[in-house]
This record gives sequence, C-alpha cells and structure tokens, in this order.
Amino acid sequence: MLTVVTFDNQAPSKAYALTDVLDIEFTTAALGGFVDATITLGRQPGRAYLGIAYNYHTLILAPGGEVIFEGRIHALPQSIQNGGSSTYQITVSGYLINLNEQDTWIPAYTTATDIATIMLAGISGYAPMLNASSATVPATGTSVLYKTDNTASIRAHLDTLIKYGSSGNQELLWQVWNNRTFYLTPRPLVTSPYYESSVRMVDSCDLGINGDAFMTRVTVKYKTDTGVTTYTKDATSIAGVNWQSRYATTFGSSNPSASSVNLVRAPGIVDLTNEGIITDAQAQQIATTVMTRYAQNGVQTTATHLIFRRPDAIRDYRSGAIYPLHKVRAGQWLMIRDLLGADSSLAPGQAGIFVIATKYTMSTRSLEITGEYGQNIEHLLSRLLSSTKAYVNLTNAVG
Repeated sequence: MLTVVTFDNQAPSKAYALTDVLDIEFTTAALGGFVDATITLGRQPGRAYLGIAYNYHTLILAPGGEVIFEGRIHALPQSIQNGGSSTYQITVSGYLINLNEQDTWIPAYTTATDIATIMLAGISGYAPMLNASSATVPATGTSVLYKTDNTASIRAHLDTLIKYGSSGNQELLWQVWNNRTFYLTPRPLVTSPYYESSVRMVDSCDLGINGDAFMTRVTVKYKTDTGVTTYTKDATSIAGVNWQSRYATTFGSSNPSASSVNLVRAPGIVDLTNEGIITDAQAQQIATTVMTRYAQNGVQTTATHLIFRRPDAIRDYRSGAIYPLHKVRAGQWLMIRDLLGADSSLAPGQAGIFVIATKYTMSTRSLEITGEYGQNIEHLLSRLLSSTKAYVNLTNAVG
C-alpha cells in the first residue's frame, strides 16, 4: 500500500500523513522526471483535512518509506458523488513545473561554453525550488554561444540546449527526481537495459509507427545574425547509418535510393527560429545529433499502452530480482527477453523498449509504459501476437 505525506515548505519538520487514500496515480517522463500525480481521498461532508494546502510539498512513499514521487500540491478540486458521499482529489505537480514558471535566464554567453555549465548556472540562479547544490550535470563536451530570448521559461531554455547533444552526438535528457535534484544525462543505449520482462507478462499492447520512422534526412531551420537559414544533414553522411538495409527489410525493396526513400518519407524538420540566434556550427551539431539517434537506436516506432498488472511482471535486468511496478521510471530501457525467439538475425538490443513515460495506478496496481523500440515491426508483432494475453493494434501501417 502506498502512502502520502505532505508538509509546508516553510515548516518541513511538521509533516502530515494523509488518511482515507482511495487511489493514487502518478506519471514520470524521460524528459522531465516526475511529472504529476492525482491523489483521491474519501471525505465526509464538512470534514477538514490537515496537511492539504496549495503548494504543500508532497511525497508518495512505497512500503518501507522509499520516495517514488515528489512534487507540490497544485490544485484541490472536489467531486461530489451519489448518496451524499464525496471524494477529495488533489493534483500534485512534479518540480519540473517550477521550470515553466521561471522566465528569467542568465546573460548571453558570447564565448563558447559547455551546455552543462550554462544549464547549471540557469537552474542555480533562477529555479529556487530545485536542489541545484546536489545537481548531477556532467560536462557534455559540446560548447556553444548562447544568445537566446531571455523572456522564455527556464524549461524552454533547457529543451533548446539539449538539442545540441553531447560531443559524441548522444541525445541528452534532463530530469528532476528525488529531493528536487536536477540531472542531465545522455540517453542510454539500447545495449544497456535497466528493466526486463517477457511477452507473457504483457496485459495489453497498442502499437504504432512514428511519422518519421524512416527518416533519412533532417533539416534544421534556424536564425542567425543575418536572418533565417537552413542546414540539411543526410543519413548517408553519418558513419554507421545503414538506412538502406533497414528500409529494404521493412518495405521489401532490394536497393532503395535516397531519392526514392525521401519521396515516401518527408525529411525531419527541426525548427529553431523562435529560440534565439545560433551559429552555423551549432545548427550542424543539432542535425548530426538527431540523425545519430537513429543510427544508435534503429528504426523508431512507438509502443503505446503497454500495460503490466502482474506484480512480478518487471525485473531488474542485472540481478533478475522482481522490480515493483510502482518504482519503474521513464528514461531507461526495458528488455523483453523472449521477444526475439529463435531469430538469430537480430541483436539482443533489438528487443528493447526505451521508456519515454510511465503511469502507475494504485487501485488497479497497473503500470502503463509509453516507449520507443528500434527493431523490425514484423518480428515484434509475431512475438506479441503469440501471447494469449496481449492485445495488439497496429496503427498507421506503412508498406
């Protein structure tokens, strides 16, 4: 059973354990960390609750006291039900909301500076609710000039900066986790899974394909000191991007050309014209980072509504120990070990799903995962369809 504790930020030593908790639902995201939570309490008419006030700090605790979500109370709606009874529903927002509320930013950087340094200075000076002193923001090796609009929210600045990626063209993620601590980390590779499960543990699965799943070119549109311009990067110019092989496997074409592929798949567009002035080198860095993501993770599709309900459905990939569903977070890879079957043509990493977002519901004890996976769609479908429990709906079919 999960529990909820609240306290006034001005008096943290005086905490309140909420009673009559009927349900808890909370979400996490690979880009952001703790997102939001909804806590439903049984409430007798006229009864007041201590510990419930706007902006009160809120912790959701697992059995044993481990914090699995934290944020601040953001809304207190009440819904009246039949028979004279009522419920009290609290909306809790993760502390990334603080980054949306702050619209001040550090001065422009006129000399090339590591983006990690810029980000850390921003949250340290202008995001007072975050624990910047404990932030984990390692150097990325990517240095930029930064002359953007100072009136945008801090979150908008962070989302702009991570587009550059690391010096190794790794995609970057920022998150706010326990104790309001800010993290900047490279997206892990598919070869480094954190969780594992199996096809028979999947209760429901709804599959789809991204519109840019077979992107072979990306165009960055950006603003310089002299006006708006564009820079285009082809997959063929990046070592290790075997897009012809991936396209041929999926569409049955023996030797697709770049021109024929682009006729059926529009190039990816990254529009930065509203995000301040950048240099040509920075635009090229962003384009290379976007295309390299496809090189590292394969053809991108989307697995939506991947739902687990069995308490032993998720395990720690390294130890094999059961990983409680309420502790699973976004930002890691989930390996479906038996997805590949006996197919020796696919690498083990191709059975991985990158967890973009999670939603846990206490009343149903269910975990919903939204994720990306990087493997041939036919192989995944054949494994999931063999499961008597999984319901699969392929949308936006291509071919």
